[in-house]
Amino acid sequence: MKSIKVSILALLTIFTFHAFAHDTPTGMHISTKSPQAHALFEKAMHKMEMLHTQDGLDNFRSAVQADPQFALGHIFLTFFSQDPTEQVTEREKALATRASAGPEEKLIIDWLANASQAKWVPAIQAMNEALS
Repeated sequence: MKSIKVSILALLTIFTFHAFAHDTPTGMHISTKSPQAHALFEKAMHKMEMLHTQDGLDNFRSAVQADPQFALGHIFLTFFSQDPTEQVTEREKALATRASAGPEEKLIIDWLANASQAKWVPAIQAMNEALS
């Protein structure tokens, strides 16, 4: 299971660096109105890339506390959390706040939300669209 998460993290990292060519340090455009949430999300991504999972999770949690409408932060918590209750709660929050996300973020949300519910065909379709 850990190798699958590392593989998906690698895909997400490649996707975020190539698909979002904007003005953030990672080149990823994210939809949040909170500069603090944005900075915490960037820090969380860096921590996850370095496999400092707990620190990354803490940063994702802080990011969604700074901006409760931050759908991408919620879906990343769904994906990386080891707590089943948190996974379900954060997936519901991500889907409820999906409208505030950008088009690319919506694809990531669809991809990870469907994958977390073992809906593999729609997950793969969203992943393929996101990576195309």
